[in-house]
Amino acid sequence: MKILVLGHRGMLGHMVHKYFSTKKECELLTINSRWSSEDFIREVLSFNGNYIINCIGAIHQRKTEFEVNIDLPIWLDNNCSDCRIIYPGTDFEMSYSDYGISKKKAAEHILNYGKHTKMIKTSILGPELNSKSSVFEWFMNSEGEVFGWTKNYWNGITTLQWAMICYDMIISWDTYLTTNIPATECISKYELLNIIKKVFEKDIVINKNSDVIVNRCLDGTIDVSNIEKQLTELKEFYYDN
Repeated sequence: MKILVLGHRGMLGHMVHKYFSTKKECELLTINSRWSSEDFIREVLSFNGNYIINCIGAIHQRKTEFEVNIDLPIWLDNNCSDCRIIYPGTDFEMSYSDYGISKKKAAEHILNYGKHTKMIKTSILGPELNSKSSVFEWFMNSEGEVFGWTKNYWNGITTLQWAMICYDMIISWDTYLTTNIPATECISKYELLNIIKKVFEKDIVINKNSDVIVNRCLDGTIDVSNIEKQLTELKEFYYDN
């Protein structure tokens, strides 16, 4: 089957591309043009395949403009009727944030009006190619001492786990809902950093910080392994091979 991976150099997209490259039945295509250039639109519309995995998005750590988070998933669903589309939702659909509003509007459109798109809604954790702004890369590149939030709660998954769910969705499309929420146990960011430290045997001191109080844990609809096992699998797949 032919699969177009959009955003193949990003945190999620490059992991999806790497994982799907291990599947012999998958013929992968990518696009170097940027949304919403004429080249991008032409290349997507000329794609004669089965699935589009949309990993393009503006994240709140690095961007101030988030139109792509709304415009692209809606455009894909409206214009790629011969394809099935998979879109990454988020746990950060907050009305006080431009990023959160953009993701919420896209998710609501897919749920209420989408015809060809299904969503994997969660928070993701994993390595990046060209940045160190995510929690994982920030921590892996830190030295000495860092602070971990003890009252900031999270129950996301690794980017590898996301890719694995995405693959299963493709081969079992009709068994999945429009919105699918994989969720691990709800833990604090302090606990998460300690798990990363353990799995990657990182020599660093993690101090507790209780200043930030946030709970973005989602009620899951898909059972997944605990985050320590997921990180161990990511380490073996991404770093040890």
